[in-house]
Amino acid sequence: FISHSLGAMPRAAEEALRRYTHTWKTRSIRAWDEEWFALPTQTGNLLGSIFGAEPGSVTMFENATMAEAVALSGIRFEAPRNRLICTAEDFPSMLYLYEGLKRRGAEVVRIPAREHHRVDEQDIVAAIDERTAVVAISHVLFRTSQVLDLAPIVAKAHAAGALVLIDAYQAIGTVPVDVQSMG
Repeated sequence: FISHSLGAMPRAAEEALRRYTHTWKTRSIRAWDEEWFALPTQTGNLLGSIFGAEPGSVTMFENATMAEAVALSGIRFEAPRNRLICTAEDFPSMLYLYEGLKRRGAEVVRIPAREHHRVDEQDIVAAIDERTAVVAISHVLFRTSQVLDLAPIVAKAHAAGALVLIDAYQAIGTVPVDVQSMG
């Protein structure tokens, strides 16, 4: 219902909330079967069409950090492949999540920023090796709006047998994203 917790409320939010409360009031529990259960899939398909995802492949969560937490819950961080590579400029709640994975055996490698909070993609590429389980980075850095070139990062991660988890929250709708072409 809000585009960003610190941004202005979208014009359509008030009407959407009115429709929601009206449905709840008039349809009660029937609203789940009649429309609410299908909403996450419908919304996922709509959003997925923006970034090239196949229908039915997008899952909705409360926020990006929760989505990553769910995705990372399926990763076994066992030596020798227990590294999670991220950057010092990723969103703070993501960094808290990654640090918490140390309890599960993750070795968190945080790529430092250079001058003016800039991240050099080659620093990320250089850190990826056979010990890397996951490369979890932001496509657009929230603090500086720097757009990372994901191609060399994804290519190196895949060549090393690592998974790639991209936080595209700041990217979707602002820069072209095609998840199929990125692999």
